[in-house]
Amino acid sequence: MSSKQIAGAIGTPDSEVEIDASLVHSLLVAQHPDLAHLPLHLVNAGWDNVMFRLGDQLSVRLPRRNIALVRGGDG
Repeated sequence: MSSKQIAGAIGTPDSEVEIDASLVHSLLVAQHPDLAHLPLHLVNAGWDNVMFRLGDQLSVRLPRRNIALVRGGDG
């Protein structure tokens, strides 16, 4: 199940950015290859973010809507 399907099921806004486990794994390979071997599981998608479990002790949280992005210098 994708983050968009989970979020839609709980009545939150549609995702503006489609984030799935494949994308998260690709980002890990490129940016943190030492963690890319850990199991990755979609936990839930909320109003602004999507959460993945990474191994037994870590998580990955990514914005699924543009409004959730934190931009340096914008306040």
